[in-house]
Amino acid sequence: MAVPYLEKDLKELCDSGVLLQKGGRYETAIVIFTKDFTKEVEAKTLQLQQEIATIIKQFLDERLSGIKAIGFHQGGVDEGLLKWHITQLIIEQAVLVKYEKSLNLVFPTKYAGFETFIIGVEDFRRRYGGSLTTRFNNSNGDQIRCIEFFVTSINEELDMGYFFSKTSRVNTILDISKGKMRGFSENDMLEVAEFIKNGWVKKEDDLLHVCMPVYTAEQYEKVLSLMDTTTNLIAEKHVQ
Repeated sequence: MAVPYLEKDLKELCDSGVLLQKGGRYETAIVIFTKDFTKEVEAKTLQLQQEIATIIKQFLDERLSGIKAIGFHQGGVDEGLLKWHITQLIIEQAVLVKYEKSLNLVFPTKYAGFETFIIGVEDFRRRYGGSLTTRFNNSNGDQIRCIEFFVTSINEELDMGYFFSKTSRVNTILDISKGKMRGFSENDMLEVAEFIKNGWVKKEDDLLHVCMPVYTAEQYEKVLSLMDTTTNLIAEKHVQ
């Protein structure tokens, strides 16, 4: 494609630090994982993945009833969804919280001033799974978190920012989780209809129920405490 058709995009990428311009040519300023590199990583980490999967399965077999006993402000009825949800929390706590902190990483700010690492992957579709987490707080400090799973490609029909920076949506669904059933504005009612359509909320006998697990702050801390030994074990395996 001729460069003039890409000038705007090229300028934005250069301004953000992802590309470098050298004369009339451009080169990447980020690490790109090749197909061969990705295959090698997958092969060399397969045993570790299997060990971690076994640890998580054992935790769910032994402790899921204990998590249920802690209780939920709302939701947590669908056991399959709850297992997946707890699995994501374990991975997040073990890898992104405990293991990552042990690395003492210093995030660079060379990409548009954000503290971040940016990488490229030559063959993204070789990934068989993954997830992204988005979160947003309302004015009271209550937080909604969406761990969105994608199977083969981020180009599938997923809206990673459905709640992010959408204060009205966050407030409305948290209001429902707190027991609000009526008195919504016209705009809020449109949002509620979307929640029901997308499976976030269900309506039974004119009562609204949030389908996903909702914790009080105290309940959430108890859940994290219950999985503490397991997340430590997984974090240590990464270090090894």
